[in-house]
Amino acid sequence: MANQGSRDACLNYIAQLLKFNEKRSQLQMEERSLAGDGFMLNLLSVLQNLSLKIKLNKMDFMYPFHPGSLISIKNDTRLKLTSQEVSDWLEEFDKTHEHQPPNFSTICWFLTLHCHHLSLLPALQKYQRRLRAIRDLQKLLDETVAAEAQWRSTPFANRNKQFIKRWKQQLKKLNKSKACADAGLLDKNLMRRSLIFYTSVSEFLLSLMTNTPPGGALPELPLSSSPPPAFAAMPEWYVEDIAEFLLFALQYFPSVITDNMEDSLITWLLVTICSSNMIKNPYMVAKLVEVVFVIIPTIQPRCELLYVRFMNHQISQTVLPGALMKFYTDVETTGSSSEFYDKFSIRYHISLIIKGMWSSPVHRQALINESRTGPHFVKFVNMLMNDTTFLLDESLESLETYPRGTGTDQRRRQMGEAALRTAAEQDEAA
Repeated sequence: MANQGSRDACLNYIAQLLKFNEKRSQLQMEERSLAGDGFMLNLLSVLQNLSLKIKLNKMDFMYPFHPGSLISIKNDTRLKLTSQEVSDWLEEFDKTHEHQPPNFSTICWFLTLHCHHLSLLPALQKYQRRLRAIRDLQKLLDETVAAEAQWRSTPFANRNKQFIKRWKQQLKKLNKSKACADAGLLDKNLMRRSLIFYTSVSEFLLSLMTNTPPGGALPELPLSSSPPPAFAAMPEWYVEDIAEFLLFALQYFPSVITDNMEDSLITWLLVTICSSNMIKNPYMVAKLVEVVFVIIPTIQPRCELLYVRFMNHQISQTVLPGALMKFYTDVETTGSSSEFYDKFSIRYHISLIIKGMWSSPVHRQALINESRTGPHFVKFVNMLMNDTTFLLDESLESLETYPRGTGTDQRRRQMGEAALRTAAEQDEAA
């Protein structure tokens, strides 16, 4: 930072590191040809410290579209625009906008943002996949060992013994890998620095959404029906990464989030949920709704103070009830092949948030007002009752078809009983 002669060369070096490791963001990646989690997390820590004191008002928000940008978003899915719409807008934008040489703060901040996407998020996802693999493998091993009396005298005895030996070795490796990840990834300081940076990202996104300077007054809702092109052309993962990080941190470090979340991040979450039309992919908004769902004290008891802050926010007390009802109806169709099943999870989260609001006099009055004058209430209640009827029908049919028993029948009966409980909760929310 102090030596201007080497500063640009260092930024170029970091940009090349990110370019060579851009495939780390893919679900299926060839890890041997990419940098490991340890190296990438060390690089992230350096960039986080460099970006700690950067002020957003000194940055060029249009840097991702700069001709000389060290980052590339060319192949990324955008928040609202299609690739053709982005090309058309950029063609007009370059004619009217005079690009200035980017300063150190701008380059460093955007490199840090992209480094989070290529280092922290893949590491979090890999950690969760590893936990699932350990859990599934341990369950398979336990079931096979428990059934040894049944296969001991069969022709499959030797094969099963080899499987057990192999599974134990795999479990040992996975547990060692998990211990290393616990030491490097589950670090409060790393989570705290990441939260601070993602708070600045939320301020950046909110400024683009509302066409106002960062750190300004509370925006007037509802926002415009058509989002500003600069916001609509930003990569979708700018929003998704914040949600994924918050969901992970709330699970493993709820106290870090509760103690360090700033009002600006809360405002951005609420504004984005209440302006779901600004984002093309409904699953992005659904993840933000899930963040609010997770901080409900009955779900995560250690987030009670954070939940109170959310509920005391002005947007939460006025606009959020109607926005949740609207989004409840919007997820009837998401464009995904699994939309029929996905909508039940999303609506379950919404129903519990609304149920929690009903215990607050302020929110209860807002819900009552929405029921009297809101344009989405009738459709919301209609879909809520349709879902309840469907879940009750499926539950009773499962309970009738699969009597009490063991094995598969018992598991199916448990699934039917779970659906019945979900239907009862939906009904109570209604």
